[in-house]
Amino acid sequence: DFHGLFPRGELRERTPAHLAPTLASIVERRALNDEPRCKLASEVGRWAHWLATDEDRHERLVDLIARGWETQVDAVVTFSAHPRDVDAVWLDDVTARVSGLWLAMMCAVGTLPHAAGRALTAQEERAILRWGLWMQRADALADLGRDLADGLTCTVVGHALWSRDPEGYDRALAHGDGDAADALVQRYGIDRALRPGAHERRELADSLGSLGELASLLGWTLDHLLGRYDARRGR
Repeated sequence: DFHGLFPRGELRERTPAHLAPTLASIVERRALNDEPRCKLASEVGRWAHWLATDEDRHERLVDLIARGWETQVDAVVTFSAHPRDVDAVWLDDVTARVSGLWLAMMCAVGTLPHAAGRALTAQEERAILRWGLWMQRADALADLGRDLADGLTCTVVGHALWSRDPEGYDRALAHGDGDAADALVQRYGIDRALRPGAHERRELADSLGSLGELASLLGWTLDHLLGRYDARRGR
């Protein structure tokens, strides 16, 4: 209900207040209220604490989760803005963090048991964030119509559309016309620009060579997201 309903500053205040009980339930390992999300979060917190054989690795996971919650605030404020009000470099940073920190959280859970041997390195976390950028780009392509219906007008796809054809994109927004926005994506080759090329895919895979089959799993996930877009476009 927050999307587009409040000025940016007020939205930035409301969103963390909305998210705070869930994060606190994870950290404190008890439900802060009776909402199902808090009960689930408290279970997540308890299981993570039970799995952890090293306090430092547990703290690293909690830090990633907290950074993820901060990113959700940035994402709501950024993605629901008009593209003219959002810097492209900032948008890429938020885009990478949305999926990248989510992936890093899951990977960090895998570091908790003793058998894992160690936490993620800073270099591995940065590599996962690079994967996150391409993941979220693919997700924005696949879900363009739904995102627009939800008031997310400044995903990386929306920003690229407005940068190339401000009038055309504003028309599509004014009429709630996801098909028109899709047609603009095709016209300007935005779908091709938001896919990693062969060289980029090799670099992404090589960047996680220290983490076993993780690169293969992430590659499958990326192909799945791109495949959803291709299926929607009838390719």
